[in-house]
Amino acid sequence: MHKFNAVTAAFMAAVSFSVIPPANAQVEVVDLDVPSTRFPSDQNANGVNASDGGYSPRGAKPSPASMTEFYFQLQTLQQEVQTLRGLVEEQSYQLKKLKQQRLDDYLDLDRRVSGLSQATSGSFAKPVASGTSNTGAANTASQPSSLSQTQGSGGNAEDELALYRAGIDAVLKQRDYDKGIESFDAYLRDYPSGVYAANAKYWLGQVYLQREDLDSAEQWFNTLVQEHPNHQKTPEAKFKLAKVLFLQGDLDEAQAQLQAVVSSGSSAAKLAQDFLDKNY
Repeated sequence: MHKFNAVTAAFMAAVSFSVIPPANAQVEVVDLDVPSTRFPSDQNANGVNASDGGYSPRGAKPSPASMTEFYFQLQTLQQEVQTLRGLVEEQSYQLKKLKQQRLDDYLDLDRRVSGLSQATSGSFAKPVASGTSNTGAANTASQPSSLSQTQGSGGNAEDELALYRAGIDAVLKQRDYDKGIESFDAYLRDYPSGVYAANAKYWLGQVYLQREDLDSAEQWFNTLVQEHPNHQKTPEAKFKLAKVLFLQGDLDEAQAQLQAVVSSGSSAAKLAQDFLDKNY
C-alpha cells in the first residue's frame, strides 16, 4: 500500500512538472491597440490613407466645396467661349465688309480706266471753223464712238455695270468659274462694245487659264490684244498669253513675247522679267 502511494505521488509530480512552462519560455503577446496589417482600417481599397485627406475615386463622393469650385470654373469657361465666339463673328463681319469695299473700289477704278481708254482711242471730228449752223452737227459727230456703241447695244449703264459686276462677283468672291463665264459671255453678247468689254475678255482668259483650258485662254487673251491694243488690261494680257504659250510647250515664242513685254516698260514688265528669271 505504501509502495502504491509512493508510485502515484511520483507520477503526479511528473505530470505537474511537464504542464508548468519553464521560466525563460517566450509567450506571444497581442497588442489590441495596433491595427492588424491584414485588415487595415485607415486605408481604402486603393491604398490611400484616409487620415491624409485622400479619397477613393470609386467610392467617395466629392465635397460640396469642390463641386462649387468646379461649377464656377465651368461658368468661367463658358463665358470665355462666348466672348471668343463674338470676336470671331466680329472679325468675319469686318473681313466681309473689307472684301466688299475692295470689290467696289476695284469696280469703280475699272469703270474709270475703261472709260478713259475708250475715250482716248475714239476718233473725234474737228470742229468747223466758221460759226455756222453746222457747228452743232459737227459737235454731235465729235462725240466718242463708244458712247453711241454703248447706247446702241441695248440697256442702260446701270444694267451694263450690274451684268459685269455679276461676273466679277462670281469669279473673285464666290470662286464660281462656271457662273463667271456665263456672266461675262452674257455681257459680251449684250454689250459687244461696252465699257467693260475688254475687261470681260481679260477675265474670260484668266478664268480659262485658271481651269487649265489653255486653248480657250489663248483665244481670249489674243482677242483682247488684237481688238484693244491701247487698253489698260492689254499689257497684262500679253504677259498671260506668253505664259499660256509656255505651258503649251512653245518655249521660244513664249520667251520672245515675254521679252517684248519687258522691253515695253508696261505695268506687266516686272511680271514678265520675273517669269523669265525663274524659267529661262
